[in-house]
Amino acid sequence: MLNGYSIIDADSHVVEPPTMWAEFLEPEFKHLAPSLEMKIKIAIVV
Repeated sequence: MLNGYSIIDADSHVVEPPTMWAEFLEPEFKHLAPSLEMKIKIAIVV
């Protein structure tokens, strides 16, 4: 504790389960989901 304050470290040390994207992402966006190799695909909107 620092002068009565708790310190919370929340700088993205969370990794979603790899099956989460296939299970919960809407079908029209699944092609943009991270792959098992964790490479993120981008879409170019014109």
